[in-house]
Amino acid sequence: MGVLTVKQVVDLLNNDQSYRLKSERWDILCSFVREVIEGNEPLNCGNEADEIVFDAGRDVFNDINDYRSENRQ
Repeated sequence: MGVLTVKQVVDLLNNDQSYRLKSERWDILCSFVREVIEGNEPLNCGNEADEIVFDAGRDVFNDINDYRSENRQ
């Protein structure tokens, strides 16, 4: 199967660096930001401690990126 969707991410803190993501590899956008842009290690969502870290990070990510209108185009 090919690419189902492509997401575009623009890193506003890094000279508007642009990324295009395949949905197969990065089904959760905040995982891409966490691992690629922020440089954090991947989390194991089968591990309860990692799930807690992921959930907290996802909530912050969503608060900043999904629920605010400033900087949206």
